[in-house]
Amino acid sequence: MTFVMTKDEREKFLSDLHVGVIGVAAPGRGPYLFPVWYSYKPPGGDITFLTNRGAKKVDLIKDSGRFSLL
Repeated sequence: MTFVMTKDEREKFLSDLHVGVIGVAAPGRGPYLFPVWYSYKPPGGDITFLTNRGAKKVDLIKDSGRFSLL
């Protein structure tokens, strides 16, 4: 059994319906983690997710300029 996905397997997996976890740095504490529904359009497309513009996570992402998706 292998745990390595081919590019086609990875594209198919990412384009299925999944819940992801976004992690972003939060000053003075550990990372801020939150679940999101996301969408991905293969091949090589963007990953998008929706959230409230006034949410704390939005400010943290803007301030940090980056985040991680699991």
